Amino acid sequence: MYRGVVTRSLSAVTRSSRRISSAAPSRRLHHFSSQRLPSCTPEIAPVFGSTSGKASLLAGCNRSRWIHPSFAARGFATSSSDAGLLKVLKAELEHEEQDYEPPEDLKEGPPAEWTVEEQGGTIDAVLRRAYQGEAISVVAAFADDEDAYGNEGEGEGESEEEEEEAEAERLTPLSVRVTVTKKAEQPELEIDCVVDGNSWIIQDVRLEDAEVPEDGIPYGGPQFSTLDPVLQEQFDSFLRRRGFSPALADYLRRYLEDKEQREYVRWLKRLGAFVVQK
Repeated sequence: MYRGVVTRSLSAVTRSSRRISSAAPSRRLHHFSSQRLPSCTPEIAPVFGSTSGKASLLAGCNRSRWIHPSFAARGFATSSSDAGLLKVLKAELEHEEQDYEPPEDLKEGPPAEWTVEEQGGTIDAVLRRAYQGEAISVVAAFADDEDAYGNEGEGEGESEEEEEEAEAERLTPLSVRVTVTKKAEQPELEIDCVVDGNSWIIQDVRLEDAEVPEDGIPYGGPQFSTLDPVLQEQFDSFLRRRGFSPALADYLRRYLEDKEQREYVRWLKRLGAFVVQK
């Protein structure tokens, strides 16, 4: 599966942030398999630029064009100049569809009280629940590794091989926005978090108030890390009471990994349909 980097607008992870709970990181697999790439004649390779590197994997196959059945059924035709692109797209799509199996650990659904709102074509996971008259929503996505972890102090005294191994073992953090609504037309509480491992790290707490003048700059509150430690701990407890647990963090990560795979397949299909469309 192609693993794209998702950059969110939420704040980056800081090492000094408070953690609700922690768990040892596990390996997150990133792979790009050359077995998915069919070979093709050197005449096609220039379409991809140089014939070195990954493009060299394209040397040596026939140039027979292809049209995926779903494309052909719609009556599309394609220019022979796009045959190489379509051939690679088809091979990648077939590989992904053959390899994909719905994860068994997702079939039971999210932790109790939470429901998933499936939204095709997006990179986000959206979960909702009710809690003592409150409506709570969660929007989560993979964060940018570099922004989340930063480079300050990283890898000091480590060899390049050790740094690579540490990178492979590290879980990609999640950017999460929590919205708590109590009554219609009342301010909403928004809490921005980062999930690092299975730990919920609060980054920002603010009230979204519709009564703020349009030409004014709303006061969003102080930087969370500057709050009194006792107040910070109470916000941690606020989230825990509403079901923000290590189990929810784990579910969000597994769901996003699976969704990214499904969206990649969807993207391949739509891209192929676009290429053959007249």
